[in-house]
Amino acid sequence: MALITFASNNGDIGGGEEMLLALALAARELGHDVTVVAPATPDGVVRRARSSGFRTIAIKGQGRRAYLANLRAWEAAERQGLLWRNGLVPGVATAGRRNRVLHLHQPPQSRAQWAASFAARAGCLAVLCPSHDMATRLKNSWAFSQMEPTVLWNRVHDFPLPVIDPAPGLPHRIGFLGRTTEAKGIVVLAEALEMLNSRDLGGVRLVIGGDTRFADSDEQIRVDRALAKVEPLDGMCDPDRGCRPGPP
Repeated sequence: MALITFASNNGDIGGGEEMLLALALAARELGHDVTVVAPATPDGVVRRARSSGFRTIAIKGQGRRAYLANLRAWEAAERQGLLWRNGLVPGVATAGRRNRVLHLHQPPQSRAQWAASFAARAGCLAVLCPSHDMATRLKNSWAFSQMEPTVLWNRVHDFPLPVIDPAPGLPHRIGFLGRTTEAKGIVVLAEALEMLNSRDLGGVRLVIGGDTRFADSDEQIRVDRALAKVEPLDGMCDPDRGCRPGPP
């Protein structure tokens, strides 16, 4: 049995935080002793981790700078075993420390983030990412030239879904799962569907399971403008209960 501490990138629940909780659950199922560390404010990750029965450490402080400083102080004083840093923020906060893994869910988005990732990966046991495409992008960058990233697929629970054949004459449906932001490609997808529908190929409807959390107001406007042209269906649901998107 190993001692593993999973350190969250954010206090709110996003895709990366969902993966953190899934990985923590998998580690516990394998018999490891798991701790989850996350910001006290906002407390979405803390509440979910506690409700799942994990030993949970809430790092106090307002804002990202406070989380960086207080996480580093806590890690130096109390952390035992392996530190699984789920994102660039805990990666930077604990740069230079021993027995660490860096798990990135998206490539750095700016020069400052590339520099931060270089500091975060120095001396760590492994760098993990969710796809071969991202692994190649990291490997070909100066920040990761000395370390081969390892692909770790995103883990989700298996749950049965009925196979529903499309009714004759109804539009085809394309699903989008995740954060509806420009970085995730939702605007490009909406523009592509608008082009398809303008060519009278039988019609395509977009079904969305996600929202624009973490996007600023200007980006929100651009996303809303693009989606308004294709009138997407709401595909959000509880996977434990099952669901179907709204009518075409």
